[in-house]
Amino acid sequence: MSVSILSIASIIAAFVIAATAIFLSLNATKKIKDELSAIKNLIVQVSNGTFDGDNPPPQIKESADILTALKQMANDVQHNQQAVSHFAYTDELTGLPNGRRFNEELIRSFDFAKRGLPVCIVSMEIENLKEIISEAGRSTSDKVVKLLAKTLSDTIRKTDFAARLGNDDFAIVLPNMENDKIHGWLTNLSEKLVDEQKNKQLLPDNDSCHLRFGYSFVNQDTDEEPQQVLDRAIQALAKIGSNSSTVLMED
Repeated sequence: MSVSILSIASIIAAFVIAATAIFLSLNATKKIKDELSAIKNLIVQVSNGTFDGDNPPPQIKESADILTALKQMANDVQHNQQAVSHFAYTDELTGLPNGRRFNEELIRSFDFAKRGLPVCIVSMEIENLKEIISEAGRSTSDKVVKLLAKTLSDTIRKTDFAARLGNDDFAIVLPNMENDKIHGWLTNLSEKLVDEQKNKQLLPDNDSCHLRFGYSFVNQDTDEEPQQVLDRAIQALAKIGSNSSTVLMED
């Protein structure tokens, strides 16, 4: 009788051990699946550029190491994407937005103008910059260009947008600018640049570069494309060569 009871007890013990092993195995398998799922989700986030850093804590040491490495990789990818985006839309010399970024802002501002907001587009260039390059050198002309960029940044309002389009070509978007104030605003900007050049003595004989401006307002009724407004501003600037004024509007 005692042998039978011992045998039954052994069987029960063996069953409990087997059941426990199966349970632990299933539990471990679930943990592994959860960890692999977390790793997979993180890899998808990295590849899509949607990593937000919000992931459940890992339960297994090995997966913790993998997740840590993937998170670092995700942060590196985000940093590189931001750097690429910055360089793609920024003028290297001045730090101002470049032509590509200006075109985006031009479209955005044009949409606002079509809804009734007054928007002025300004085409601007530095007079005699080529002569400065030939006479004083590229480094001096670069200093003038960078000084203009700083003067622009210090002068424009938070709602305004200034960009460098080319060597001596700049453009400004001026939302909510009044027609009777734009001429004085641009003249003041040019005078500020002249004063800064003289204070820093950038050019020989205390000479200075001046600015020339052509501008146009978005016509809510007749303009169909933002490029039309920019073209009018560029045309106004082109006419200044035979005009005594340094600021000219093109209707």
